[in-house]
Amino acid sequence: MIDNCGAYGDANVTLDESGVIAGPTSTVSGAAIANMLSVGFAELCDKNGVRPPVFVSANLDTDKTASGQTMQKYMERIHYM
Repeated sequence: MIDNCGAYGDANVTLDESGVIAGPTSTVSGAAIANMLSVGFAELCDKNGVRPPVFVSANLDTDKTASGQTMQKYMERIHYM
């Protein structure tokens, strides 16, 4: 279990008129935790001489060869591609 340190009830803003509590905190903290785990794994791979299996962002104007190699290597495990 990973504690995302979210607010009780997963909401952080109490609306003035109605008193309704809105603004979930788990979305942002959950995404941050997932990304930190991914980066930590990539760092661990890198420190042990293993090229981290990450895709280069399609938003970058860079060579996509590395992503293609990763795709080929893990094609049987990537069921939605």
